[in-house]
Amino acid sequence: MPETEDLNVKVSKMQKDIEEIKVALREDYYENPDKYKKRLDDVLSKRKESPLLWLQIDGFRSINEIELDLKTNGQEVPHTNIWRASEDMRKAGVVVKIGVKKRSPIYDKKLWAKELDLDTYVKDKYGLK
Repeated sequence: MPETEDLNVKVSKMQKDIEEIKVALREDYYENPDKYKKRLDDVLSKRKESPLLWLQIDGFRSINEIELDLKTNGQEVPHTNIWRASEDMRKAGVVVKIGVKKRSPIYDKKLWAKELDLDTYVKDKYGLK
């Protein structure tokens, strides 16, 4: 399909609209941080392993790798508890599955969690390092 002036105009408009949406979302993050903290607290308070797992999720390691790292560092967490906590987080919409490594999901935190530095919030609230 050859490029046309009309197509270029439509693409430019879409890019502008996307940028406006991103700006509006970021403004909401900072105007209503308590809404996002509550959303995170609701899921992290379900299981005692959840805050520890939250701090380990980085978008690179799979759940199995995180479990192995925790075990290596002397923080052994039962396999089923880690998987259930990760599934709770996914269902609550605080993490997103971005891939799979050896049949183990790789999760990353949502943009709002990164923007608001909720890792520091979780460390302080739950007394973790």
